[in-house]
Amino acid sequence: MPSIAMERLQTLEEVIASADAINHAIPNADEIAWAFLRLRRRGWLLIKDDSYGFTPKGRREIDSVVRGVTYHHSFEVLERWILNHPPPGEE
Repeated sequence: MPSIAMERLQTLEEVIASADAINHAIPNADEIAWAFLRLRRRGWLLIKDDSYGFTPKGRREIDSVVRGVTYHHSFEVLERWILNHPPPGEE
């Protein structure tokens, strides 16, 4: 089963396409900025040149949250976990 915490860095266009594939809606600039900010506050955002991905810490955390959950339901489980565990500074 593939991990939702992808190890490969993605361009912004790929990030948007992935979000569209998951939510069936293209995120706007504010939604992307908000998501990147929250990932960064958690220490989960890796930025290299013009590509984005998850830090090793982020991949471990995400994998631990969705461990044992089917890939199809993993996004719902992760979304609930994120809502119940705000990043530092948003408690």
